[in-house]
Amino acid sequence: MAGLQGSWYVCAESQAIFRIDLTKEEAWSASLLAPSEYLTDGEDFWQVSGPAVSRRSLWIEEQEGTLAIAFEDPGDPDNPDIIELSPVDQTKGEFSFKLLPFEPFTMLRAPSEGKCAFEDWDSNARYSHLRFRPSNREIASIFDEDQRERSDAASLDDQGLHLLALRDRERRNRAKSLLREGQLKSGRDFYFAAFIFQHGEEPSDYLQAHALAMVALARGEPSARWIAAASLDRFLLATNQPQIFGTQFQVEDKKPSLRLPYDPDVISPHVLEALGVQKSH
Repeated sequence: MAGLQGSWYVCAESQAIFRIDLTKEEAWSASLLAPSEYLTDGEDFWQVSGPAVSRRSLWIEEQEGTLAIAFEDPGDPDNPDIIELSPVDQTKGEFSFKLLPFEPFTMLRAPSEGKCAFEDWDSNARYSHLRFRPSNREIASIFDEDQRERSDAASLDDQGLHLLALRDRERRNRAKSLLREGQLKSGRDFYFAAFIFQHGEEPSDYLQAHALAMVALARGEPSARWIAAASLDRFLLATNQPQIFGTQFQVEDKKPSLRLPYDPDVISPHVLEALGVQKSH
């Protein structure tokens, strides 16, 4: 935990929103510099205005790799704000409000010569926080295995397809465990997981794939546009409804053809283009 000493910043775009200074001699001491007014939903900050207010720590505890700090709340002295800090590496860490249901913010170490201006906020602007989310190697390996086994799927006989379905089920179970344990964090992680569930057996698998693709997009993975559309199409077909993006095909006599039913009037060509989906005829 000694590696947390120094100055750390939580930034949103080019603006610093919080600065926390930590020192440890015989005991920890901390101060928090923050805007006097701001709103956040855990992703963006808005109505940010000064002056910057410095808040002193009331108590500090080390808790299993996390430093918990209580800061006085000028608006509610009886209920201090508890902030939890944990290091990721020498330049990054995680900053979270204990009682707020937000994913931890990424905090960055300030360079020794660097200074952050806390007086340049625009109260009419909306600032987006860019989180660092490490990618999971296991889900990437599962995805690679899934794609590798599909490279010659068209040549498999019934027995081969049966064995592929069993391995798909194993991969989904591994992905479910990673999701349940909270091991998937980056947009790329959720993009890979979406493909694993897209190769499922039940409508709920395809709906899960769609939800995972939406998370991937929300976490900055633009490649997930196609799988977001394709998973919804597959769910619709599995529930006896027409697909709407035209992403699902079947192969007959070695020729691909669009799986029916398909309703081409629901989604406009402009939306298809935005999703990277080619219009089907």
